[in-house]
Amino acid sequence: SGSNYGGGGGGGGGAMIKTSAQTVNAGNAITVTVGDGAPGRPQPFVTEKVLGGTSSLASADFTTVSMTGGGGGGSHNETGRPSSDILDGGGSGGGAGTGGGATKGGDAGSDGGNNGGDSVATTYTSAGGGGEGAVGVNGSPSGPNAACGNGGAGTADSITGSSVTYAGGGGGGRDSAPFRSMVAGSGGSGGGGAGGSNAVGTAGTANTGGGGGGSGTNSNGPTGLVGGAGGKGVVILSVPTANYSSTVTGSPTVTTSGANTILTFTSSGSYTA
Repeated sequence: SGSNYGGGGGGGGGAMIKTSAQTVNAGNAITVTVGDGAPGRPQPFVTEKVLGGTSSLASADFTTVSMTGGGGGGSHNETGRPSSDILDGGGSGGGAGTGGGATKGGDAGSDGGNNGGDSVATTYTSAGGGGEGAVGVNGSPSGPNAACGNGGAGTADSITGSSVTYAGGGGGGRDSAPFRSMVAGSGGSGGGGAGGSNAVGTAGTANTGGGGGGSGTNSNGPTGLVGGAGGKGVVILSVPTANYSSTVTGSPTVTTSGANTILTFTSSGSYTA
């Protein structure tokens, strides 16, 4: 029946902040907020906005830097969240759920992100969510073995001293009917979750800002399948070791790279200069 048909969209990833060097006076704090990934979206026909959580850096010495995470992927017969719903999105978009209508991958946002791909109604192929480095892949319209769209790739960053890829988009969920799409979308590099095949979508990897994969089923499949949750965001500070105070809250991971001390916040906290 129509009531148990289609799949839920993946949640948008939490925001990852990239900003230029800031000057903080000795004794003043930088307060760090790390945004959560959005929950997966249910099937079908849901209309509420689902965005990844906001990450931010705040201090008395500079203007607050704040970014909102990526948009959730569309559920069955429902478009992904449009770019107008995203305010300075730094996270990646979630993958779309399966469906016969206008199912779309979620937007990655306006700060270097990319939109999700488009579905193909005639072959029930859902789209991948946008990553920070590339758009989500459209569903394939060709033949009974058409594929759902993969999530868009994230981008690599070497602030920690080694290259790590962040903010990949979630893959589109697969309709499991034998005469429809045979391949679910894979998650984009950078923590994007894979789309589900007669199953819930895979969650985005925590602390990468990756989008969750969409869920997939058909009219005879299980009901209530939600998309995968978006991965939580991350905030990374690089401080010249000669100036490092070691006064922190929130238990960031502390490493060194060259002449710098690196603070990786996977939950909210602070650093006092």
